[in-house]
Amino acid sequence: MKKYFSKKRILAGIGSIFGLWLLVYFLFFFSTKEKEHPAVQMEEERLFQEKGIPSDSSKSFWDSTGIPKPDFIGMEKLIQKSEVATPSVLFTEYQLYYRYPPESRPLTKKMVDLLDPFKVMQEKTPIFKPDTEGEIQGYFSWHSSAYMVTEDKPAIAWLEVLDAKTDERVRPRILSAEIYSDSVYGEKLIGTADYNDSGSAPDRESNDHIYTFSWRPRGGEKLHGGELSMKVRFDAPSIKLKETEASFSFNSTPTIPAKFTGNYHEYVENGSLYIAAEIDIYKAGQYIIEGNLFDKETGTPYHWVYLRKYLERGTSQKIALPFFGAIFHDRGFEEGRFVLGNLRGHRMNLPYDPRKLKEMLAKGQEIPTTSEPLQEWIPLPTESYTTLNSYNIVQFSPLEYQGQDKKDRLRVIQEYASDWEKTRGAGPDTNIGD
Repeated sequence: MKKYFSKKRILAGIGSIFGLWLLVYFLFFFSTKEKEHPAVQMEEERLFQEKGIPSDSSKSFWDSTGIPKPDFIGMEKLIQKSEVATPSVLFTEYQLYYRYPPESRPLTKKMVDLLDPFKVMQEKTPIFKPDTEGEIQGYFSWHSSAYMVTEDKPAIAWLEVLDAKTDERVRPRILSAEIYSDSVYGEKLIGTADYNDSGSAPDRESNDHIYTFSWRPRGGEKLHGGELSMKVRFDAPSIKLKETEASFSFNSTPTIPAKFTGNYHEYVENGSLYIAAEIDIYKAGQYIIEGNLFDKETGTPYHWVYLRKYLERGTSQKIALPFFGAIFHDRGFEEGRFVLGNLRGHRMNLPYDPRKLKEMLAKGQEIPTTSEPLQEWIPLPTESYTTLNSYNIVQFSPLEYQGQDKKDRLRVIQEYASDWEKTRGAGPDTNIGD
């Protein structure tokens, strides 16, 4: 008979088992209640925590085989705080994550950052009264429908100022509205923004106390590219608000690296839907391409695609966006046509060839830094694409993803789980109380 555990280890083991059971029960119960697969609900939570931004593999640890590993140090910190966060729970979470391939993920109405990826709705920023101990005199907030602009398209943003006592809008008095370059160019003054509250375009309503600011970059102008700042100085006499500065950041790409042509081709392969978007590449490099898939009739979101590809210079290239079959089953699709919306992409303006990064690291070469903005955006398509064909759920496979990356990642976690259990005196087949 195996050696009995101490009370502390028994409680830890029970806590781990209970934590794993609680995770599975929570996912099952709520997914049943909302008619969502547990993997879909976990994806909602994951993207909520990450604000819709995919994990950067460069932040992961790597083993000697080059397989990306999760941040076990960070996980260990969680383990110290809670017996629930064990390798067994982590393994279960990764099993759910890898139900779908990394580049094709479920999309739901809760994932607002992905449904409207360029919209800016800034939370209220407090304006503190001078010479007081934190007394709030008012608030300001920025709004914009487009975080980024390309070529000579105007950057447009709306500013509202609120009274701290009534939370109602007050009319600000605009003192200046200046545009500053990206920090890599020294944040130089490069222009001034137009503004009005008279209803003159692009202002939406006259005298609503929301000022509209607009600025148009010059195509091809180097200093007009990158992460720019619109800095507005204002006061508000009606609430005795003294001069305050409100800054709004946006991305500008005056010289575009690529352009979607508006041509598409759709097909089903191995139980998944593919929509190939045609693109002209003017600058070779590492590109991030994303897109969302919706039901044409109901508007129900189904998929979010995230592709990272190195693309050579050339015209009429095809980018196949994969919409994984099992997601159609898990999201309750039956039949109909689809709309490819929010097609977007940018070039990573890296100072090295990312295809040679692993080789450079192996040779101990220094990774060069850049003195240019890191992102160059592709102009957004003028229209969404509606599939020519109508589809039925029987055309899509319900099977989960079985790629080699899934097998490698789960193997690494299993090995870690085994080591973790051994260091705590437990084995994979040790029963509590034996």
